[in-house]
Parts: sequence; C-alpha cells; structure tokens
Amino acid sequence: MKRTGPLLTLLAVAVLGAALFVANRAGDPATAPPAPAAQATNAEAAPPQPPAEVPPEVPAEPAPAVEKLAYAGQTPGKELTIAIAVEAGKAVAYVCDGKKIEAWLEGEVKGSSVELKNSAGTSTVSGTVDEKKSTGTITVADKSWSYDAKAATPPSGLYEGRADVQGVANRVGWIVLEDGSQVGIRSANGVAQPAPPLNPADLGAVRIDGVPVTVTAIDGGDKVIKR
Repeated sequence: MKRTGPLLTLLAVAVLGAALFVANRAGDPATAPPAPAAQATNAEAAPPQPPAEVPPEVPAEPAPAVEKLAYAGQTPGKELTIAIAVEAGKAVAYVCDGKKIEAWLEGEVKGSSVELKNSAGTSTVSGTVDEKKSTGTITVADKSWSYDAKAATPPSGLYEGRADVQGVANRVGWIVLEDGSQVGIRSANGVAQPAPPLNPADLGAVRIDGVPVTVTAIDGGDKVIKR
C-alpha cells in the first residue's frame, strides 16, 4: 500500500505558504502600486477665462446723399416738365408747362429723399433721387402729377435767364431734355409766355426785344427763390 499522507500534507503546507506570501506582499505599502496623483483643481489647471466679447452691432448706414446731379423729365401725360439740380444736400427745381404754369422751388436732399417747395409753399416736389433718376410727385395749385426724370447729361438740365427790358425785369426758365427739346417760360410783370429759344452751346445769344439775356446753367447750390 502506497504512503500518500505525508506527501499530501507537504503540498497543503506549500500552498498555504504561497497564499500567505502573496497576501503579505499585497498589504506591504512598499510594494503597492502608486496611487494616481490627485487631479489639479480648476484654478491650478488653468486660469479662469473672461467671457468672450460680443462685437457691438454696427447700425446700418443711411443711403449716401447724391453729391451733384441734374435731372430732367416730364409727367406721364406731358402736362408738366421738370428739372431738378442737386448739390451737396441742397436741391432746386423748375416746373413749367411752357405756356403759363411755372414754379421755382428749393429744398434739401436727405439720403435719397428730396423735398422742395416754392416761396409761398403752394407748389411742391416730393420724391427720391439716385445716380440714374428722380421720381415722385409734383403739386401745383392743389393739383398733383407723378413725374419721372432721368439723370441729365449736359447740355440737358436747368437754365435761368434774366434781362431788364424797357425797365421791366424779365425772368426766363428753360428745361432742356435729353433729346435736345426744351420747354420754358418767360415771365415779366406777372405775365407768363413761352420762352425764347435757347442755344446751350451759346448762352449769350439769347435776346428779348434786342436786349441780351444773361443765362446761367443752374446747380443745386444756386438760389432760385428771390430773397
């Protein structure tokens, strides 16, 4: 019969010893794996960042004012012809029918809007202007018409003439359209009549009863209402 008792006893003792050895090593601080380093606080990790700046809203700029332009056109039924001259925020206009209705007006341009009136405030022009055209409404003696005037290239535009004929002051307004046609009125002592022909290439050639007429091409900065 084989002797297995002592051999089994020795094996048991060996297993027990190995287990005790492993347990002792695990409990030894010197052999324990290092603990993970404590995480740095937020203050140590990175300084606090200021809130992102939101750029201020930039207000939309108004439409730039037209600096210097002239316009010439008519009402849809050609009842009236209009010329407007604009310069540095100022504007003047002349409205007439070539027979007896006329008005000289002054005003301002704000952005793309133009507002003009005569000295009595009975005639007005209210509209818009840009680089190519002016459109709006003409009111004369409580009657209103729409108008459409294109940017005028010289010699088209607005002209004024003055002359003293036999002691009577004469004033003439001319509107020269893009096609070269012209409409105007000569006024003297409150009486209106068609204007004499104007040659834009020779402004000094105009005569009234043999008297030379001083003719001026009108810009927006000129004064056309008597002060």
